[in-house]
Amino acid sequence: MMKKTTLFLSLFLLSLVTVGQIDTIGFKDEVHIGLDELLQMKNDSLSFWLEKEHAYPYDSTKEIIIYDSLMLQTDSMKALLFPSKIPYDWISYRMKVEVSLDGDNRSVQLFFVNRIDSIIYLNISILGIELIRIVATPDTVTYVNKMSYEYYQGGYLLFKAFTGIDLTFNMLQALFNAVDFADYDWNFTVDDVETEVHLFAESRCDTSSTRKPLCLKQHVILNNSLLPSCNRIDIPDQGQSLYMSYDQYDYSLDFPFFSIMMIEIPSENIRIRGELKTPKFNIPGPTGIKIPPKFEPVKVKIEQK
Repeated sequence: MMKKTTLFLSLFLLSLVTVGQIDTIGFKDEVHIGLDELLQMKNDSLSFWLEKEHAYPYDSTKEIIIYDSLMLQTDSMKALLFPSKIPYDWISYRMKVEVSLDGDNRSVQLFFVNRIDSIIYLNISILGIELIRIVATPDTVTYVNKMSYEYYQGGYLLFKAFTGIDLTFNMLQALFNAVDFADYDWNFTVDDVETEVHLFAESRCDTSSTRKPLCLKQHVILNNSLLPSCNRIDIPDQGQSLYMSYDQYDYSLDFPFFSIMMIEIPSENIRIRGELKTPKFNIPGPTGIKIPPKFEPVKVKIEQK
């Protein structure tokens, strides 16, 4: 059976979701606006979602948007909150990762590539030496561990063995790109708290599942630009919780994207801080993986609680 400490380096980022702080330094002037103006500004600022243009027409650090709770309940406003559609076809980025596991601290480098709705590629290295490579498609996961000369090829059982959660390709893709889960009902209650927007859902279920769907209890905090800042996910049926935060969005990119990612898996006593280098959009990246002939298959078992 695969040891958790061996598997840890390859899977820590595939459990994405953690608690974080929202950076509001530099906000000074309060601006009260109506629904039409807010929708127009949000549509302009998210023109890349629809037209893939290089547009972010206002400086979000110079104004605070004061949201109105009743306004946020409208269907037109909800459509702009925590969107599930990803506006680019490819994304890749490198990330410096600081990991704390049971008090043991370590640093690794992660290279992430995602062809949207098609493939996720992960390469984990230390000092430029590749240790682990993972390639995931919507149906299959291939894992090669060069430290232990092991491999796995099969379904998403690999991720459940580590996290205890039935993670899917769509969930992983959404978390790496800071968007909503496309396959889940949108039944959030929306509320505004000063300069933030809070989304609450007591039970969101996977509408694409042909079996008993996985249902989540979720609390998402959006910053003053309506981009995800904090995301807490609880899975009551599995007794698991995942927390994530996204911070320091870079608005000078083709698409506003976070620079800092924080992850926490309380049940595994794991905390992770990732610092991104400039992501690249719509540029194809590597997605290949080979299983060396002498590597042994990993035996994966699910512990029953």
